[in-house]
Amino acid sequence: MSREVGIDLINAGVDFPVYNAASLSLKNRLLSSVTGGAIDREHDGLVVVRGLQDINLKISAGERVGLVGHNGAGKTTMLRVLSGIYQPTQGEARIRGECVSLIDISLGIDPEATGRENIRLRSAMLGFTPDQTRKCMDEIIEFSGLGNFIEMPFRTYSSGMQLRLAFAVSTTVNPQILIMDEWLSTGDENFRERAEQRMRRVVDTTDILILASHSRHLLQTNCDRVIWLEHGRVRRDGEASKVLDEYLGPETGFAPATPPENLEERRETVRLRQAARAEKDRPREILFPEGELPGNDVAKLLGCRLLRPDGSVVTSVLSSEDFELELTYRVVKPDHFLWTLCIVNDESGAALFWTGDTAPGCITQTREPGVWSSRLQIPGRLLAPGVVQFTIAVGDAKVMGHNHAHAFNILPMQINDDLSDAAVRGPYRGPIPGVFRPKLEWQTERISGTEGAGDS
Repeated sequence: MSREVGIDLINAGVDFPVYNAASLSLKNRLLSSVTGGAIDREHDGLVVVRGLQDINLKISAGERVGLVGHNGAGKTTMLRVLSGIYQPTQGEARIRGECVSLIDISLGIDPEATGRENIRLRSAMLGFTPDQTRKCMDEIIEFSGLGNFIEMPFRTYSSGMQLRLAFAVSTTVNPQILIMDEWLSTGDENFRERAEQRMRRVVDTTDILILASHSRHLLQTNCDRVIWLEHGRVRRDGEASKVLDEYLGPETGFAPATPPENLEERRETVRLRQAARAEKDRPREILFPEGELPGNDVAKLLGCRLLRPDGSVVTSVLSSEDFELELTYRVVKPDHFLWTLCIVNDESGAALFWTGDTAPGCITQTREPGVWSSRLQIPGRLLAPGVVQFTIAVGDAKVMGHNHAHAFNILPMQINDDLSDAAVRGPYRGPIPGVFRPKLEWQTERISGTEGAGDS
């Protein structure tokens, strides 16, 4: 139900038209054959540099991918496509997940602005909201070690101070996809040690790492897969040590930090981290603002929340656990027959099932003005793991299809797989298809003995 982090390039290519090149000298043609992408001339005479050609890649959650190739092979162009900066001029790039590029950590820096103002500028370039920037401002200033210089213009800083500030801002990120051109490290010995620890934290917590480098040690330490680009095309794509041996020549003494056979284990770690990140961001309950209450002059929704049976508010449960949806609403006018309704939807908004309060009282008794509460009990062993969300309504029990108040696709709830639930799984611990996971009764009996096995 949830969208998995990943990158797909399908027949992707990037062309750069050169409008001022009326002709190419023999020298330029010879240089292009050994230093960069292909140079072509279109039918109308326009010169085109083909930065990338016919790229087909799939990068999944948990992978650490290195990029190698000579200068001009297309590494920077590839990084910009993978980070969404460039759109392919041919083919397609599909990027699923929050992506941050650290190709140029000084991008967005204004020399005339103060250090504090530049933190805001650079943070905005990284996709931070103003509130997120405010929350991390003090930590960035402290890590940079600039002290009172943070209120001085950036141009007055030494080159070391400028790099420290740019590094501190750029490594505040916690993205799902991290794009890097070489490893970030700067400053004196004391700062370099802290910078290395900070950089390691960023890399270890990202779901996908893509790192372009000329360093064998850096690539074999951090990557389990390496892509070798040559003249804008993929020449090799495979296990890091094998591709690097072919590209740089064999060398002993290095071993990948994470062997390829551990990729599935790392993917499971990524999945759990994504679930934790999503749960942290989910609202625990909704209280509608008084001036914006959904509804009409008969009834208005006040709020809703997800509860365990003991009344504690939750945003996730195990697939075997019961939970409740509680909605509160205000009846404004008397003499109306009201009932509460709910549609349980998947993450995309598609309906899984509908339910309504069909107790006899809603048909035979009106609800008096005041605040009312309704609880929907959803049993465990009904929904499969994934994300569900809820559409709720206060309807008119006498007029079919007429709702006085409603709210669509609210309160996303994470259903986590209970691998220990033997009542449903038995001894099986593998993946189970479907959007429901009910516990159903089976009956098995012996209907004949061995002597009747062949009888007609």
